[in-house]
Amino acid sequence: GRMAIERICSSLILSKTCEKYAVEIVVATLPKGVKDPAEYFENKSRSSDGFKSEVLDQAVEWSLWYIQTLLLKYNSEAIQGTPGSFADTCERVADFIATFPLPTDRSKRAYEVSKDLAKIIAKSSSSQTLQIQLESDLLNMVARKAAGKNAMERRIESIEGYKSQNGTLAINRILEGGSSSISIEHEKLARNASKNHKMEQFNRMNIDKK
Repeated sequence: GRMAIERICSSLILSKTCEKYAVEIVVATLPKGVKDPAEYFENKSRSSDGFKSEVLDQAVEWSLWYIQTLLLKYNSEAIQGTPGSFADTCERVADFIATFPLPTDRSKRAYEVSKDLAKIIAKSSSSQTLQIQLESDLLNMVARKAAGKNAMERRIESIEGYKSQNGTLAINRILEGGSSSISIEHEKLARNASKNHKMEQFNRMNIDKK
């Protein structure tokens, strides 16, 4: 369902797929109360043409859909810094935008989302000045996160025996704020680093004996 799509969007699966196969992935939303396409057609008043115009033609590019989903989690009554607050919403959006490897892609998405963030603050219409300030702040956040991600990725990939895909997953979990699974990834990294260090010491000892 929707939560499964959110999890897929938050991972690197879709962005990697688009990059590798040059395909466009979109997310289509069914009308409220409809669980799947089969249920849509159970209503005799609906037709294939209606499904196309009401569902397929309204499909949204997957990254834009996910960003809008993150923005919908904003709660104006949430305490600053808590889930749903404006700061938390900006952090989540920045975390996601930072996963895109090309700076041009990150800038494009930051520009697009700054309009919506400005409307959240202004509640109705947003000023150009506010939008520009938010875009600048968001780009700075994204740049820091992307730089940290790249540095961490290089460090992880330098550890022998630690696969790149696992390293990327660990980075994303760390940047998302931490969970119990992150500790497991850290332990794996620590074990690998310790193992390599001990091996280097062992090799030095053998060289000294010779």
